[in-house]
Amino acid sequence: MLMYSPSPDRNTEDAPVIETRGLSKAFRRATAVDSVDLAVRPGRVYGLLGPNGAGKSTTLKLILGLSEPTAGEVRLFGSPWSRQALSRIGASINGPSFYGHLSAKQNLMVHAHLLGMPGSEVNRVLAEVELDASDRKKTRSFSTGIKGRLALAIAMLGDPGRAHPRRAAERPGSGRHRRVAYDAAPLHGHRSHGRALQPPAR
Repeated sequence: MLMYSPSPDRNTEDAPVIETRGLSKAFRRATAVDSVDLAVRPGRVYGLLGPNGAGKSTTLKLILGLSEPTAGEVRLFGSPWSRQALSRIGASINGPSFYGHLSAKQNLMVHAHLLGMPGSEVNRVLAEVELDASDRKKTRSFSTGIKGRLALAIAMLGDPGRAHPRRAAERPGSGRHRRVAYDAAPLHGHRSHGRALQPPAR
């Protein structure tokens, strides 16, 4: 999940852009998230680690308002959760679904069109995640790591933080128990711009 906060001033530079207090989610037969206290601050890269079923994706869905918490609260950018705050968030959780017969650039063009953004945005985000805009390789042949970069590029369309309405997209998951080395190098350039990032939960 990519989150953006404006460049912090001296008074707010350490204020969390995401904060949860006692966040919990219980289903009929199990508790997926149990009293999570989380503070994500600008200029840092965060990761949620844990085995399948630990509640990583559920926690992110609660933060994004895709699921209702059983207890606790979520605060975004220092205020109680609101739908308006989502305009400052780009997200990718267990998705998005790519068009396998299209290239990375073509997939991004589809998403940019749906979000009402110019084609120039596509080249910008491809460069930021270090994908070749001229590569015509089909998405179906991408490795897991390259798919992760493309998912991040989609979440970054429009530079979250500007007043664009956005949707939380889901990254395709294999559903298999596997260890994946996630290349976080493209993320580090965002730290100096007041962005707080959470790579896709594994």
